[in-house]
Amino acid sequence: MRAYVAVLKDSFREAFASKLLFVVLGLITLALLFLAPVWVQESRPSDFRLRDFRDQLGVLKKLTDKDTPPAVKQVWQSIPPTQQSQLSELQAKVEMTPRYLNRLNTVIAASLNAALTRRDLYQAAAWKDVTLDEESQAFLKRGLDKLPEADLKRFNRLAIDSAFPFEIQPAEDKGMEYGYLYTSWGTMPAGMPYREFVASLVSASARLIVGMFGILTALLITANVIPQMFEPGAIDLLLSKPVSRIPLFLTKFLGGCAFVFVMTVYLVAGFWLLCGLRTGLWFPRLWLTIPAFVFMFMIYYTASALSGLLWRNAIISAILSLVFFGFLFALENTKSIVDLFAMDPMRIVEITPAGDSMVASSRSGQVLLWKPEGTWGHIFREAEGGPEQLLIYPYLGPVYDQKNDRLAALHDRRGFSSYDSSGQLMLGAKDGNWQALTTVSSPSGTTAIFVNAHGEVLTAGSAGIHRFQGNPVTKAAPPPLKLFGLDQFDLSKLKRNDEVDPPRFESLSAEDFRWNQPRFALHADGRIVVLEGQDLHLLKPGADGKYARQANHKFEKSQPGLVTCADKTVAIVFKNGEMQTFQLDTLQPIKTMAALTDDLPRQIVISPDGRWLAVCTHKRHLWLYDQKNSQSLGSRFWSQGDISAAAFSPKGTLLLADHGQRITEYNPETLAVEKSFNPTLNIAQRVYYWGLAPLHMVMPKPAQIGELIDFLLTEKSAQALNGKNDDLTATRVTFDLWHAIWSNSIFVAAMLGIGSIYVWSRDL
Repeated sequence: MRAYVAVLKDSFREAFASKLLFVVLGLITLALLFLAPVWVQESRPSDFRLRDFRDQLGVLKKLTDKDTPPAVKQVWQSIPPTQQSQLSELQAKVEMTPRYLNRLNTVIAASLNAALTRRDLYQAAAWKDVTLDEESQAFLKRGLDKLPEADLKRFNRLAIDSAFPFEIQPAEDKGMEYGYLYTSWGTMPAGMPYREFVASLVSASARLIVGMFGILTALLITANVIPQMFEPGAIDLLLSKPVSRIPLFLTKFLGGCAFVFVMTVYLVAGFWLLCGLRTGLWFPRLWLTIPAFVFMFMIYYTASALSGLLWRNAIISAILSLVFFGFLFALENTKSIVDLFAMDPMRIVEITPAGDSMVASSRSGQVLLWKPEGTWGHIFREAEGGPEQLLIYPYLGPVYDQKNDRLAALHDRRGFSSYDSSGQLMLGAKDGNWQALTTVSSPSGTTAIFVNAHGEVLTAGSAGIHRFQGNPVTKAAPPPLKLFGLDQFDLSKLKRNDEVDPPRFESLSAEDFRWNQPRFALHADGRIVVLEGQDLHLLKPGADGKYARQANHKFEKSQPGLVTCADKTVAIVFKNGEMQTFQLDTLQPIKTMAALTDDLPRQIVISPDGRWLAVCTHKRHLWLYDQKNSQSLGSRFWSQGDISAAAFSPKGTLLLADHGQRITEYNPETLAVEKSFNPTLNIAQRVYYWGLAPLHMVMPKPAQIGELIDFLLTEKSAQALNGKNDDLTATRVTFDLWHAIWSNSIFVAAMLGIGSIYVWSRDL
């Protein structure tokens, strides 16, 4: 062992002798000094963003209406005349098209941002009927004339928010201001707590500085370690010691890694110190990234070491290691881009059995119908072609209305957000070739849509339960009837169907329901289960159809969860992976079990007889539970890791979506396949599944180590793309800790094994 330790020491002596160690330390010091003036601090965001408008049409109507409240009228008068004209033009021609809504959002945001700098925006008389929050009251006590510009903008933003309580998302309490030296580069809303935001920023910076530039530099510096073994006299000197060839090769490899380890410690230590001093936050977990960065370097360094053995040339070793770096970088990014723009948008995320038809929904918002020829066809489109949104599932639903043989869904062209949203109700009947008819907007805060046994469309959300009423068909008024060129009588004066019974949503809440981020499930008998905060409610419709509380259960603590119900059972799966079942009538607990480990639930479904529970996770695993026999069966599915959706058919069979757009129907008791909806792959899909995906599988994945670094700093294995991490249904980027470690470790071991065999078989 001493001989191999001596080899390691020789590597550092050579580094000291060549002054290489001091050169690298100097470069790292210069880099840290360059980063030292960067600063980040908490701030209070004021500017309006496009996503801040819950109901942009409502904002436009209030601003341009003559009978608007005094506070809104004062806001309108504070908007520059040019932008007032633009808003008036938009109000004169309202269109429910994406182009119009995007322009409307842009103009409203620019108009209100221009009003934020006005010191005369707030007039006490205009805001006398508006309730201002505590922060606004504090600004008023200081005096608006004395407020700095930043505080004035903040106050005006809060005042405008109070004038549009339902139409505008309230300003976030905290944001982030950043800059360099004494210059501020801007302020942006954080969308998350300050520490969480800074942790994400530190992680991204560390991955860029250490994980890319640092590793590239390290590959160049260590390229001569292995070839140097074969220089005249060097190998003879090494073999004269009591060492073997294979351990000698491995020791020299570890010597290069040890040198990089020392450099990484110095760089991360300096980076940790700067982050603490400039942000006021200290991240002890940043020290844990040191072995992660060294492990990432080892992946690339195996190519350098193996090429050094084969060609015994430092230049070739450096070039090939950089080529290998570029190849893995291109492979991982190509796979990510193809997944993001091609494969994931077509992946099925909802399964909706519709009578004798099989309907599914892709992540991009396309509703698909299985055709007899064995392919998926697009349905539920509007006349102009239907929604196309990348990676944002823009529907609540669709749900199947068995009585009327139609589909119902809520659609938001901005991308449906599960919280504090509303959407356009869309209906599509089978006898109308499933063409979607857009009707009216749902109530604000809607998070669920159902169809009861009577064929009534119900919505549920933070403002309670509502029912769709009226004739959804809107027809143009007929022209006047003419006889011999003369008007006989004007049919346009007759009441049309939509005028007699206009489409609308009416409240079915017998009580004043106000919930925060609720989840709902509809029972076959019409009752609704509500999971909200620490409470589980059971709502029952009365003789007049209005819902009132029938039972309640309170949990010890509040955490996000998903709920479903059938037969006599209510089932909930929480964010921590815990599953609980309850009696439907009384909400008394039945059983608690640990369903998931190191994964987040995305979907929970229950069979019509209440026997089978299935949970689909964000890592595309399925957990299936047999309540009758108290047995878990999820591990028996061979497609674990690729299951994107689950559902139960009316007859109780289990439907699973995997492999993109394949749906397989199982008998849950025997797990035998009863039917498969498996479309033929096109050329692009074949290249992906038979070429790109297998190549990506066998090659190392250094990007996973980068995700490991994110996990160490943020302590989150799944991040929601919309920033709403408490929304379990939101699309997420997931990370598997142990898969990242063992899959890359296998590659490193395999490459070192090849090098060891070469060293053993050759005459050095």
